[in-house]
Amino acid sequence: MLVSQVFSPKCGINADSSSKRVHTIKKDLEYRVYKTAPKGRSNFLDKEMLVKLKLRAMRAGVWFHGLPRIDRVLVDLTIKVADCVRSPHLAKCLLAVAGKLEGLLESKLGRAVREFGLVIAS
Repeated sequence: MLVSQVFSPKCGINADSSSKRVHTIKKDLEYRVYKTAPKGRSNFLDKEMLVKLKLRAMRAGVWFHGLPRIDRVLVDLTIKVADCVRSPHLAKCLLAVAGKLEGLLESKLGRAVREFGLVIAS
């Protein structure tokens, strides 16, 4: 899912239950961002970890080839402006970008084992 699609009305949220789902998603992200990191320690959504993720993606060659420009700009601006992410909306977008990078950084062997391992083992 692209960052531009996260806020689009086509995300699969019905008008009937949109407020409930948005509230639930917001509470879940707030819990992940605020409550999961111990006091005085960093969590995934801070400047240091985003820089590490970016450098790892650049070394693997997927930063420019596999990631759309809007996602790269989002990570770059977050690194420049924020020390840690407090906004649930920004956290949701950054987690989507991190998921994309995780899939792109996965090795070919790991991907083959994940996709075909269960079929062969059965």
